[in-house]
Amino acid sequence: MASLSEIVSYTDRFLHIREVGDWDNALNGLQIENSGGVTRIGAAVDVSTRVLTEGQKRDLDLLPSKQTTRFRPSDGVLFIGDASRQS
Repeated sequence: MASLSEIVSYTDRFLHIREVGDWDNALNGLQIENSGGVTRIGAAVDVSTRVLTEGQKRDLDLLPSKQTTRFRPSDGVLFIGDASRQS
């Protein structure tokens, strides 16, 4: 099992989070954390109630997104696994 803190540390370094300034309503980095372990990862364009609910149903431990939780979401698209099998 991967550690959430290891993943966050790696992505923060890789994406140069400390060097990139936040916008007023768009914060960079980890927004919501879990208990610390990561075994299932999804991905989303925007964070919304719909996306978070679907992530919970799919028992996701990590849900990186392009937009921050404070950014106004568009349609809450969630991608998990093979894109050709998603509706």
